[in-house]
Amino acid sequence: MGHVTITGIQKGTRKRIACCFQLLYPTTRIQFQLVYEWTGSAEERKRRIRDDRIPAPASVIVSDLDLRDLYRNQLLTALDDATAEVNYQFRQRQRQREQEGKSNVIVDVTDTVDLMNQVYVACTKWFDMIDAGDIEKALELVRTEQRRESSLTP
Repeated sequence: MGHVTITGIQKGTRKRIACCFQLLYPTTRIQFQLVYEWTGSAEERKRRIRDDRIPAPASVIVSDLDLRDLYRNQLLTALDDATAEVNYQFRQRQRQREQEGKSNVIVDVTDTVDLMNQVYVACTKWFDMIDAGDIEKALELVRTEQRRESSLTP
């Protein structure tokens, strides 16, 4: 029987995941405003004003986007590593079966679990950067669309 790998699936999946992150938060169409809301303490704000260290709105937004890109890249790297680890474990299992003739081969999935946790953490950090109000608006749009579609179904 042929050797199965996840590599072909992984290449297409990685591209689709990166695309989804770009679609969820399209950084290419951002328009910078000249104002932003200060969320730090009043003391920190006063100190920054005195020291002429208030960041420009564009630099705040770019910094946020860079962090968002970093989380996306961490997720994709961890996903690549997890895929490679699963392929490695699969090959090891196949080799052990062939050499030892055993059907019950023990597989150590510790590294795979650690890598999937890294994927989860990076993904959570990325989504945590989305404003709760924006999430509510998106969910309401989905609910409205679902209601509209269900009313059209006979």
